[in-house]
Amino acid sequence: MMNWNDLGRQIDVLIGMVENSVNQRFQARINAIISMYDSLVSNYADEDSLENLNKYNRLNKAIKQLEKDITSDYSALYKTIAYAQVMAFIHSTLGSAFLLSGLTGLAPILAFPKLIELRKLLSQDTEEYDLLNTLSYHRNDMLRELKGALNSSVNDNITPSATKRKLKRISEKYTSRVQRVSTYEIGRAESLAEVELGERYDRAVDELKERPHKAPKGFKFDDKERGKRFVDEGSRLNRIWVSQRDLRVRTTHIVLDGQASDHEGLFYSKATASYGKGPRLMIGISAMQENMGCRCSVGYRVNGIELDQMDDETMSADHRELYEKTSFDHYQDWLQFHEEDVAPDYYNQLSKQMMWYKKPSPTTEERTEHNLMTDAKRFRKMVERGFHKKKNGSWGY
Repeated sequence: MMNWNDLGRQIDVLIGMVENSVNQRFQARINAIISMYDSLVSNYADEDSLENLNKYNRLNKAIKQLEKDITSDYSALYKTIAYAQVMAFIHSTLGSAFLLSGLTGLAPILAFPKLIELRKLLSQDTEEYDLLNTLSYHRNDMLRELKGALNSSVNDNITPSATKRKLKRISEKYTSRVQRVSTYEIGRAESLAEVELGERYDRAVDELKERPHKAPKGFKFDDKERGKRFVDEGSRLNRIWVSQRDLRVRTTHIVLDGQASDHEGLFYSKATASYGKGPRLMIGISAMQENMGCRCSVGYRVNGIELDQMDDETMSADHRELYEKTSFDHYQDWLQFHEEDVAPDYYNQLSKQMMWYKKPSPTTEERTEHNLMTDAKRFRKMVERGFHKKKNGSWGY
C-alpha cells in the first residue's frame, strides 16, 4: 500500500539527489582550486617568497577565474534546485490526488501551469528569502572567504598546508548551507502541493454536501460507490501533520505528528510559538527552527481513517479495500492511465536535470525513459535500496 509517509520518503530521495549534486559539484570545485593553488606555489617555489605571486599578478588572475567558476557552479545548482522544486510539486500533487481519490471516490481534474508560471507559484513571498537571492548571498560569502584564504597565504605568510585545510573547510561549510537551502525549498514545494490540493478538496466536499449526486466543479467521480459511502459516513476531511516517523525526527515534530489542523487549516507549535498550513510553511519569530531541515509532509484523515501501516490480521474489510485501492501497483497504473492528461510538456527536461543514482548496469528504462511512472518507480526503488545521506555529505546506498 501507499500513504503520505511513503510520498514524503520519495520526495526525500529527490532531495537526496539534489544534495548529492551540491556535494559533488563543490567537491570537484575545491579539488580544482587546490590544484590551481598547488600549481602556483610549485611554479614559484624557487623564488624568494610567495609574495612573488602578487608581484607577477598570477594570484589575481587565478582569483578572477575562480569568480567565474563559482558563479557557474551556483547558476547550475540554482537550476537543479528550481527544477527539483517543480518535480516535488508535481509528484506530491499526483500522489496526494491518487490517495485522496481512493479514500473519497472523488478525483480532481489536474492541469499543471507552464513552467515559468509554476516557478512563480513556488517562489517565496518575501524577496529576501527568494531562492535566487539566497544563493546569490551564499555565492558572495563563499567567494569572499575563498579569496580571503588565498590572499592570506601570500600577505600573512600562511603555510600552503594550512591554506588548503582552510579552503576545504570553506567548501564543506557552503556545501552544507546550500544543501540546507535545497532541502527546505524542495520540501516547501511538496507541502504547497499537498495543501493546495487539500484546499481544492475542502471546497469540493462543501459542494458535495449540498449536491451528493453531482460531481463538484473541477472534480469527477472516480468511484461513485466510494463517493456515496464517503458522504454517508460523514464526508470529513482533516489535514494532518505526517512526520517521517524515524529516529531523525525532531522533538517538536514528534509532538505535531498525526495532529489535525484547526478550522482555518493551521498547525501550531507551542515550543517555537509558530504556526502555518504545513511543514516548511510555518511562520513566526522562531519559525525557521521548524522549517529548516524538516522532512515532514501533509497528509489527510478521511472520515477518521488514516492510511498507515496496519497488521493484516487486525485490518477491517473496509481498510483492506482501501489499502488495495491505494497500493503502489495501482498508483503506477493510475499514472500510466493519466499520463497524457496530467504530464506537463516540460516534465522530460526536469527529470533529465536530476542526478539519478543509477545501478552499475541500469536497465534501458532507467537509462532512457523520463516520465511520471518511470520516475515514481525510480523513487520507490531508491527508497527500498536504502538511499541515504552519508557522513561526508554525499548520498548513496
